[in-house]
Amino acid sequence: MGARIRPRAQDLAAERQRIPELNIFLANKQIYKEAQPIFYSVNEFQFGEIYSSVQSIAIGLAFLMDRPLEALRKIRYIGFAIEETVRTEDNGSPKAVLTNENHVQRFCQIVSEDTEIRDLKLHIRTSGFHLHGALDWAWPGSTRLDLNIEPDSSIPDWVCKFLDINNLNSLEIDWRSDISPVVGRSINAIRSMRAHMVKNGQTLKDEGIRVQMRHD
Repeated sequence: MGARIRPRAQDLAAERQRIPELNIFLANKQIYKEAQPIFYSVNEFQFGEIYSSVQSIAIGLAFLMDRPLEALRKIRYIGFAIEETVRTEDNGSPKAVLTNENHVQRFCQIVSEDTEIRDLKLHIRTSGFHLHGALDWAWPGSTRLDLNIEPDSSIPDWVCKFLDINNLNSLEIDWRSDISPVVGRSINAIRSMRAHMVKNGQTLKDEGIRVQMRHD
């Protein structure tokens, strides 16, 4: 009677994230032709996470530009990260600058024109100097946050780069910020992106949007 050893949690995680075996593509043209649709349509192509956003978009763009059109058409799942820096203009209004903005624009163009993705995961990180008029946030146990008193809750200009990506089944956005008074603009941006990019997104309103305030 033998004993069955269960893999440790970290071993399972490593197995899920291991590099796929691609040597089968080199066997012959017939196997390549049969394996390619499965490889591109089943796998999720995740290009970095929120803490590697600078490399994420560059790596993702290089990957997409290196694929033939027939391969791009089969991709269904993509995830990548972007980073914006918010600074205060001389007139006191916030200004958001997207890191690698040209790469982001080209990435979105390829995804919208050359792929037929159905699920998109987007990691966004907002960093920079605290804005003038920064709020004294109400932490758990006190009153509810009033997002209407934020210095600016307008949707960032860069959001429009994503709006040509549409007909998605799901859009998952993980937006983190170390600047306090930008929660309202983030929520407004997510509402707009979901309304334009997801099937029947206009009907979802605030469903599924969660805000978690914490400090480390």
